[in-house]
Amino acid sequence: MTPCATFDTRPNQGAANGFEGSLAGDETRTFRVVGTFSADQGGGNTSCGIPTDAAAVLVNLVAVDPVNPGNLRVSAAGVASSGGVLNFSPLVPRMDNSNAVIIPVSAKGELDVAANAGAGNQGLPTTHTRAVVLGYLR
Repeated sequence: MTPCATFDTRPNQGAANGFEGSLAGDETRTFRVVGTFSADQGGGNTSCGIPTDAAAVLVNLVAVDPVNPGNLRVSAAGVASSGGVLNFSPLVPRMDNSNAVIIPVSAKGELDVAANAGAGNQGLPTTHTRAVVLGYLR
């Protein structure tokens, strides 16, 4: 499949209506990645052609312009994640951090993305996040 951006929390990339803005420390957001999804998720696409019977996706998860150190956890929506899949920290010069992982999706085709903030940063803006799906498994 052609790589496809399924969500991007930056408003200038289309995120709106609750999907926009940096994830705060200890915040979780749910994004649809299978079938048709809301353009409000950002990323510029409303469908990546991933079939509704996909069981998992290969996703390149990106921490974009982190404000505070932490990590991103990702799991099928409604399923507790076992740990961070992407560590991030603000860097000079600025550099985004990314990691490609295979993640199961929920029956609705959704992922939960959670920002785990470093000590003292809970509730503060942490990082924007973007996901590009590179493939899927049935």
